[in-house]
Amino acid sequence: SKLVSGGKDCLVKLWDTMNGDMIKKFRGHIGEVCSVQFASNGKYICSGSHDESIRVWETWTGECIRILDAHSDTVNCVSFSPGSDQLCSCGADGRVHLWVSSTSLI
Repeated sequence: SKLVSGGKDCLVKLWDTMNGDMIKKFRGHIGEVCSVQFASNGKYICSGSHDESIRVWETWTGECIRILDAHSDTVNCVSFSPGSDQLCSCGADGRVHLWVSSTSLI
């Protein structure tokens, strides 16, 4: 089983919950990571940060495949919609965004 976390070190981290080992670090944010979530298929991770961006990562390669910029303040929460190609974000700017892609992830 796997767990994903984010923190003040600006990193997203993937953990093995069976032994507590960190599997991978995802680098790219330049501000504290406030919210992280796995996609329902486990292939992707999304993260929101104080740097006002949302990043979508490939879980196993660690590659950032999308950077979404629409907030003008901290991204407080990101959430994939189960079983779909939708991602929702909300920020300290008071905005909520729904990201949808019909051809590829976000």
